[in-house]
Order: sequence, then structure tokens, then C-alpha cells
Amino acid sequence: MKALIATALAISQFCLHLPVFAGSAVTENSPLTTVKDEIKTDKEALARQTQAYLAVRDYAALDKLADTLRNSKAQYPNGWWRIDAFYPRVTSDENNISDAELLSLLDQVRAWIKSRPNSVTARVYFASLAVRYAWNSRGVGWASSVSDEGWAAMSQREAAAARTLKDTRALKQTCPHWWYVALYIRKDQSASGSEMQRLLNEALTLHPGYNGARFAYEISRDPRWGGEPGELEQTASNWADKVGGVEGDKLYAQCLWEMDRLPWYREQNVINELHFKWDRAKKGFTALKAQYPKSLAVQSEFCRLSCLANDFQGARALFTSLKGRVDDPVWKGNENFVYWRDRAFASKI
Repeated sequence: MKALIATALAISQFCLHLPVFAGSAVTENSPLTTVKDEIKTDKEALARQTQAYLAVRDYAALDKLADTLRNSKAQYPNGWWRIDAFYPRVTSDENNISDAELLSLLDQVRAWIKSRPNSVTARVYFASLAVRYAWNSRGVGWASSVSDEGWAAMSQREAAAARTLKDTRALKQTCPHWWYVALYIRKDQSASGSEMQRLLNEALTLHPGYNGARFAYEISRDPRWGGEPGELEQTASNWADKVGGVEGDKLYAQCLWEMDRLPWYREQNVINELHFKWDRAKKGFTALKAQYPKSLAVQSEFCRLSCLANDFQGARALFTSLKGRVDDPVWKGNENFVYWRDRAFASKI
């Protein structure tokens, strides 16, 4: 009897050290919890703060906050600077703003500009809102779905934004977000590649490492905006090569991350569509995960893209680490998270 017990114990100890092979019944099935990652949480907090200052017309506080963010050059794991989060998004997202609300906000910012005419922040804020107002007239559908009236209104509204940016050139202070908005407008207006490159070079000369300008430029290289197949990925690769080493790999991963978050790629495989190289992107995400070990945003995006790349071995490790935490800005719903988690653990790759 003692011999049988000893044998059973030995077998159980041996089994504990056996590797878990893909395709086995072992899975990660933690209860789901929908959460916001640290990037979205911080952006929402900044938006509440700026809106509160704007509502009480505390323009000095708005300029001071923006100056602090600009001078810090603080950056999120996805490559965007925190100063970018100070300004409203230039296109629609899940937090849609009606034309009436935008017109009211534009009037508030006009008062800010009048009160503090030397504020670069106020003018860039106005231009950002004006582009958002322009995109409201266009909508986020395919170009073929936009009416002639929609195109005309978009053109008129973006022209107002461009005039405000032009006026800002006379001020002593600059803001890196100016170049993001300028590049976005010129992308919408189908500017030449040489003009886009000139604006990008100007941005990176005055504000080295500012990725917002890169992200606006790379969208203009998207085939859906007139770029050639593979051109966008080659652009990201060239930037990464110029930066070099691990930092270059991180930039390459961030360029892929930026494209994946765009609404027209949420239901597509952005890696295949834009010809990104997963081996290099994975190196970049691995480095970002090491730099931001507690970042839910990095783990979630890394996991989603691993699934799209059919890198299910890597995805399984990340799903296990996530423990059922569904980062809604990344997965856009629990069902997507569950679908990919089930696929990853069922895969034999």
C-alpha cells in the first residue's frame, strides 16, 4: 500500500512539471470585468479639467495647464503626448458631440482668444474644434456616402481652422499639437506628399520626438487616403530605422497601434492590410511592456495584435496575464475579447 501511495505521489509530482501544450483543454476563463485602461482614464480626467476651466472662463488656468503638459513632454505608452489629450479630438469617436454643442464650445473659445490674444493654446484649441465640426458635416462613412453639401460644409469649416492656425504663426510660442492639426487638415485636402513631408520635418525640428505629427502623416500614406500599398509600413519602418535600436522598435509598434485604433480598421486585420512586419512590432511591444509593466493598455493592444498576427502562443500568455480584464477601448466589447481568447487557447500554434 505504501508503495502504491509513493508511486502515485511521484506520478503527480511529475505531472505538475509537464508543459501545457497548445490545443489542450487548459484555458484562461477568469470572469470578465470591463475596465478602462490608464490612457483613457487620464484623457477623460484631463477633458473634465479643461471643460471645467472653460465653463468658468478661467483662461489663465487653461494656459497654465497646457504649458505644464507641453513642457513636461510626458508621453503615453501608445506614443501620444499628454498635451494632445488637452485638446478635443479632431474626428468623431464614441463620445459624439452635436453641431449645437460644438458651436457653443467654439463661441467659448473665441472668448478665450479675445481675452488672451497671445495664447497659442486657445487658437490650437479652436482649430481642433473647427476640424471636429468639419468632420461632423462629413461623417465617418466612406467618401462615396458623403453628399455634395457635406463636402462643401467640411471644406468651409476646415478652411476656418486653417486660417486660425495661420494666425498662430505670428505668436512667439509654439505647440506641437499645431502640427498634428495642420497635417490632419492638409491630409483631408489631399495635399502633396512634399508638403506633408515639409510640415512633418518642421514639427520634428521644433519638437523632437513628437509622434502626433508622425501619426497624422502616416494616415496620409494609408491606401484609403491615396497612399500606395505598403507605403505606410515603409514609412514607419524608415522612421524606426532612423531612431534605431529598441526605441526604433517601440516607435514601429506605436505606428501600428495608432492605425489599429482607427475606426475603419477595427473590423479589419490591420497587420495584413497595411503589410506591417509582426516580428518587429512584437519586439517593440515587448519593449513597451517592459517599460510599462503595469500598463493595461499595452498588454491589451499587444494581446489583440498577437491574435491578428496568429501569434496565439504570445496571445495565450497575455490573456493569462489580463485575467479577464476587458479593456474596452481596445476590444470594443466583451464578445470580441471572448472570441479571441477562445481562439487563442484552442489553437495548436
